[in-house]
Amino acid sequence: MENKPNTTDFLLKELESLKARVQTIEAQQLNADKIWTPHDIADYAGCSYGYVIQTLIKLPGFPATLGDPRPRSPKKYRAGDVIAFFKNRNQG
Repeated sequence: MENKPNTTDFLLKELESLKARVQTIEAQQLNADKIWTPHDIADYAGCSYGYVIQTLIKLPGFPATLGDPRPRSPKKYRAGDVIAFFKNRNQG
């Protein structure tokens, strides 16, 4: 019987965590015109900054940078375009 309160507490904490994540995603979707950096994309996707820079932005269909396309220039992306990329990527 002692295990049930721990399980219940664990499930309640997980539920709160998921609720917070959903609220964060919904808030990000409301700001579709916001400009994101690769760090913002990494936070959204739950991956590392290195993965974003070295792999993700080079994938076909990933939105083009809004700034200067030169390799060493700062990368900037429209949040709505990045979110749409992940929605389309996960449906296929």
